[in-house]
Amino acid sequence: MISSAIRHKNLTFDILSMEFAQRVFGLSDLAMEKLWGPDHDIETSAAGITMHRIKGAMQGQNLYRMNVAALSYIADELNDVGPDGLRIPNLYRWLKDFMTMATSEGVYGSDNPVRSDPSLIDALW
Repeated sequence: MISSAIRHKNLTFDILSMEFAQRVFGLSDLAMEKLWGPDHDIETSAAGITMHRIKGAMQGQNLYRMNVAALSYIADELNDVGPDGLRIPNLYRWLKDFMTMATSEGVYGSDNPVRSDPSLIDALW
């Protein structure tokens, strides 16, 4: 496996992620066949094309814009803390909700469905 990885310039874990997804989500063999496609080639499969597009969206300017949106949300929320500070009864819950909202701001921007319906945070977890 190591020698194969050295020979190939583009090492990818897409195939492993497909196998992992089948186990984690309990996908049937029929569902996996739909994702793999008739050629069973990760490069031409629906899942492979989707992974390729997601990777492209998570680089360069796209990643920069997502980070700016998430960090802007964090800065705005922390700047709203008054002189009396912030009282947090459950730090884990607060951080989970806070970072989920910041992440969804980065992913969705102004169309963030979590901002309009914060109960979606629990649905995500």
